[in-house]
Amino acid sequence: MEIYLAEARSRLEALPVEDDLRDVLESYLTVVAPERYSSITTLRKNVLPWITEFIEFLAKRRKRKLTLDDLDLTRLKGADIQMFLSRKSKSKSVQRTVYSFISVFGKWLEDEGYVQKFPKVKIVIPKAPPEVRAERKIGKPRTLAELDRIFDVVAMPSPKVPRERIPIFKYFYKLLLQTGLRPAHALMFKLGDFSEENVEWVEDVWGRPFVKLPSFRIVEREKSERGEIITKKIPAPYVFVSESLYNEIYSYCIEELGLDYDDYICPIPMRTLQRRAQLIAEMTGIKDFSMYDFRDTWASVIYNCSGYDVSLIVEMGGWSSSQIPVDIYARTMKPSEALEIARKYEIFLPETIREKVEAIEAGKKVTITVEDIERRDRLLLPTFCGNP
Repeated sequence: MEIYLAEARSRLEALPVEDDLRDVLESYLTVVAPERYSSITTLRKNVLPWITEFIEFLAKRRKRKLTLDDLDLTRLKGADIQMFLSRKSKSKSVQRTVYSFISVFGKWLEDEGYVQKFPKVKIVIPKAPPEVRAERKIGKPRTLAELDRIFDVVAMPSPKVPRERIPIFKYFYKLLLQTGLRPAHALMFKLGDFSEENVEWVEDVWGRPFVKLPSFRIVEREKSERGEIITKKIPAPYVFVSESLYNEIYSYCIEELGLDYDDYICPIPMRTLQRRAQLIAEMTGIKDFSMYDFRDTWASVIYNCSGYDVSLIVEMGGWSSSQIPVDIYARTMKPSEALEIARKYEIFLPETIREKVEAIEAGKKVTITVEDIERRDRLLLPTFCGNP
């Protein structure tokens, strides 16, 4: 926090504003914003730069120092804000994110009586045509042999990636496979989420220790800080990370990367992760490999190890109904191979499916019971047309 406050005061001194506006900005950036946004990263990368850059942009357009009155609707127009956003990025999604922080600041100015009205801007994100949505790439379940090939090359050195960040690929992809998290949701986990006071220890069907992480709460927190809400892609209530992976992530983030609790455990952009996935596809010969393969494999493992318990993967994977996991994710693989993947790659299997696991281990054929069918049919009643 001290670093952020020092940065804020430095930026404030350099702003081309009169004293009245400087005092208000100092109050918001050093007192109000730190209370509103708990993440230091959000304060340093979003709140401080976007608000101060907006002020600098306005001053440059006015060709003079700004006063507090320049932020009132009588002088500030929606077109001014739109022009600033369009210069920041061509992406409507990015523009909406930037504006969310500016509008929160504007609403505070109104509530505190500093301005009568702050202009409102509506940013519409165009929807993709139906045919584009239908062609969206989804994952495929991978065999044990394919997973071995993938993790053999995940952490291969790359000229464009700093050496100290190479191991992040391996533990991040292991996290996706162990938990079934969507890649975008996994990127929202911070080091503080892995601290001892925030985790609960549980054991799986084999007595292996796992940490239980509140994934829904974590995603909800991040969405809220971005001015967004959870809609179709519903996170699971909890995810389970093996003790070995938990220790690997926690120690590497602290000892090698020197991250703070407010830093994300995977400080690598999604685009870089996707490029790494493309490199893996080339090196392994698995041409259609994508990061969603880990979620698909996880769902298939849970489905087969549990004796085809649809309700379990719905609960553990984060879906509103069984429509998507049944139609897309719960692909068939041999229960014995599913069990082998769960054992080798430490995928959490709950104690509730012990009988099914023991039957598979004994080489018995696992069948769907009448209770399983009735439970599945009840789940299939509400049709849900969401995203995987």
